[in-house]
Amino acid sequence: MTRYAFYYVPDRGSALSEFGCRWLGRNHFSGQPVTPLVPAGITPEERSALTASPARYGFHGTLKPPFRLAKGKKVFELVDVARRFAATRRAFSLPLLRLAVLGNFLALVPSEPSDKISALARDCVTAFDEFRADPTEREIERRMAVNLSDRQQAYIHEWGYPYVMDEFRFHLTLTGKLDEAQRKRVETALAQEVAPLCEAPVSVHSIHLCAQTDEESPFTVLEAFEFAET
Repeated sequence: MTRYAFYYVPDRGSALSEFGCRWLGRNHFSGQPVTPLVPAGITPEERSALTASPARYGFHGTLKPPFRLAKGKKVFELVDVARRFAATRRAFSLPLLRLAVLGNFLALVPSEPSDKISALARDCVTAFDEFRADPTEREIERRMAVNLSDRQQAYIHEWGYPYVMDEFRFHLTLTGKLDEAQRKRVETALAQEVAPLCEAPVSVHSIHLCAQTDEESPFTVLEAFEFAET
């Protein structure tokens, strides 16, 4: 069954977008494979394994986590609400990005906290929640299988996902799980590639509705909703 999500997606053709598509080996707008970026110190096979999980979602920052449509809800209704939602927002810039270790994976994150991106994510979670079907028992069990706090477990039941509201941390995922030795080596290799990206401001001026036809298929961008001009 199709799942939808609202993501921050870097501007098509931007240096950040081009890096993300090449590192993950897939264009998240077209869904087509691209010639992958293989940094020095990483083999093509290792890059493929490292990016297998994030490549399914495309290069993005989650705002409204993946969900199936609630019974009776239609995609055109979701699109209409998203269009009206975006018309109430104003563009802003993120703090400069940096390469970071989040648990056991690598990601690009803002170099300092951003109330604006946190507020955008919070509002996306609430504004579109009427369209979200409740998670299945299997989905709940899978998400409960990791070590979650009481608050995170409560958010699964309330919002369908543990890392929302005050548990949210904006990030652009780069790898799947890494062991300690592998992490240091991959971090060193990627640091050289992302250094120029961490010196350029990143504007957030739209949200993207993305979809996958089933849980094994990749997410692709369906439509972008531009914010009102500043």
